[in-house]
Amino acid sequence: MPTIAMKRYVIPLCLGLAATLLTRAAVAAETRPPLVIPSVVVKTEPRAITVDDMTALRRIDSLSLSPDRRRYVISVRQGDPLANEYRLGWFIGDTSGGALTPVAQGGEARLAQEGPGGRVGGSIERQTARWSPDGQWIAYPSVRHGEVQLWRAKVDGSLQEQLTHNAADVREFAWSEDGSVLYFAAGTPRAELRALEEKKERGGYQYDDDLNFSGDLLLPQRERGWDKDRSVWVVTLADQRERLASDAENEAFKLAKARNAGGGGARLSVKAPQDAIFTVNRGDGAAAWLARGGDYSFRVNATISGNAASPVACVAQECAGFIEKLWWRGQEVLFFRREGSGGGETGIYAWSPTRNAVSTVLHTVDDFFWYCDQAAAQLICVRQTKARPAHVVAIDMRSGKIRELADVNPEFRNIRLGKVERFEWQTPQFPWLAPGQPLAGAYPERTFGYILYPPDFDPEKKYPVLVEPYSAVGFDNATNYELPLHVFAASGMVVLNTTFPTAINSGAARRGADSVKLKYSAELDFPHLTMYMESTLRALDVVAARGFVDERRVGIGGVSHGSFVPLYMVLKHDRLAAVSLSSPGWGQWEYYQATRAGRKASAAGYSDWMVKPEGAGLDFWKRIDLADNVDTIEAPILIQAAANEMSGQIRLMNHMAEAGKPYDAYVFAGETHIKWQPAHLRAIGIRNIDWFRFWLQSYEDPDPAKTAQYQRWRKLRELQELKAPRSATSPAALN
Repeated sequence: MPTIAMKRYVIPLCLGLAATLLTRAAVAAETRPPLVIPSVVVKTEPRAITVDDMTALRRIDSLSLSPDRRRYVISVRQGDPLANEYRLGWFIGDTSGGALTPVAQGGEARLAQEGPGGRVGGSIERQTARWSPDGQWIAYPSVRHGEVQLWRAKVDGSLQEQLTHNAADVREFAWSEDGSVLYFAAGTPRAELRALEEKKERGGYQYDDDLNFSGDLLLPQRERGWDKDRSVWVVTLADQRERLASDAENEAFKLAKARNAGGGGARLSVKAPQDAIFTVNRGDGAAAWLARGGDYSFRVNATISGNAASPVACVAQECAGFIEKLWWRGQEVLFFRREGSGGGETGIYAWSPTRNAVSTVLHTVDDFFWYCDQAAAQLICVRQTKARPAHVVAIDMRSGKIRELADVNPEFRNIRLGKVERFEWQTPQFPWLAPGQPLAGAYPERTFGYILYPPDFDPEKKYPVLVEPYSAVGFDNATNYELPLHVFAASGMVVLNTTFPTAINSGAARRGADSVKLKYSAELDFPHLTMYMESTLRALDVVAARGFVDERRVGIGGVSHGSFVPLYMVLKHDRLAAVSLSSPGWGQWEYYQATRAGRKASAAGYSDWMVKPEGAGLDFWKRIDLADNVDTIEAPILIQAAANEMSGQIRLMNHMAEAGKPYDAYVFAGETHIKWQPAHLRAIGIRNIDWFRFWLQSYEDPDPAKTAQYQRWRKLRELQELKAPRSATSPAALN
């Protein structure tokens, strides 16, 4: 799926809970119940969806095909809020269809390191299994007791065993051609890393070298650069003995990794150009690859003569952009391309290098595919739609027809959801977007979103609306698990899940530091925030024009930019009745949060636009920081923030308290920018449902455990009626 840059925030330093959580996870690894995909009897009366359904959703984290392309293995992950952990499992299916076979437990889940700066953003590390050459085993890395070791499992599920006991964590691996050994790379021994960390903890972390942001030590693990130590090992399957690899085995490992990257095809026989990032070879020596483009996109190239010095470049428009993978199909090259605003469309195309002609295999705007691989005349993929959670499908590469192979969330067959409708709108136009102007082409002319209707929707009624801006990709929206959108719809709201207008295929949208400075230019009235805000409001207007929206009852919430933009909207417009935030908004605190190491590791232009908040610089920040404009606040604000980001909220909360503006705030320890702990996600989801139902529907859950919550919110409503009576949503105000 398209990756979205996330940010870190500041707060005073502390360690405790993160270590406790990770230790608890290691101890629980051997006792946690296995992940199970149940058999489900379809009922005639489906039930309503709940927050628990969403927090227990099974997600597919990887898919790989067997050497004969007749079977696939998937890794499945499920959150357990009660235990506050994840269950992981490996399942094998047949590319012709049929039931999944559970073959192994997956061990512990751990957070992924998301870049050379060691960022910990909240995504779970996704492991991939590799098939033995004879197709009888899968090998996979597994985290247990805080160690990453190699394991293997028989494909019939009869045996699961640990293969390595290395002093360092396994980082990458591959089978030998004959399947007798596994090559693997390992980093610095864990004992050395622990000793170094203990030394730093006792002696103090060097602020500008050891930390990226001054809140790093409130994360569940410290952000650090890549471990550059790397040694190649071999484990022999006959006796399961480990040893350092020889020079010849090092070379064999490189070839094996190249074969894996190329989709498991023939031995590589063509050396692609230096700018190639992905190469697949045909058995007769032909090769195809992606070449890096100057506009941050890729272009499909190929050679059919075995000589990479004279490649054929596909010149068709479809052959450039955000291309993820490619395959050979006879004399044609198939490739998978993300398209549209924010990658919300999928295109699968076939290119003939001999004829230099491109044909469309599939183009879809409502199906979101991941982890695709080729199996004869079909692609096997993981798919989500806005109305269906993750499942495995086969795409016929001649007809483009999609066939379901396996469902890992069969319980949803007995859950009733409302209708989901895709809609599009024209993005706003500004002088700085005109041809020849500074940001011409930086944003697309159209973007999209989805309307999630209540199951019993009546177009003659007026409904409260919840807007969740940012990304509208997938059933559960990977950028934000905190707002369970289908549950809001089931509670009687119209939900708008909208995509910010992001041009993923346009170099004009990503010009580095100069572009970022322009997008946050005060002289241009902060184009980036303005475009995202006005586009979101235009989406609301498009739907409101249909007549079933009560514009007095509009709520909004989100994560990251899904928080920045609503806060800016509160500052600039009076259209919201309630707001929920996961992240701080832009403010002068942002200027001070990064260390020297953090600024160096940040993306181009990340901090270049941030002026020092002194003199004229203070006026710059006052134009976008809601904390300096609390008199404009009409809507009550709920804050549910990670501890390491809480300092970004302090000025806003203090100024709101002084001005008598209604807010409620909660802090979550050991969390990241995108929250990951199942217990936290469940608590946040339930509170968000309660918050918006209270303000938009005047509804209070009768659960006695929530009595104190509603007592506090009723006092906030009294403040709201006193300070901003026209925005109050008490029963009297709504009648």
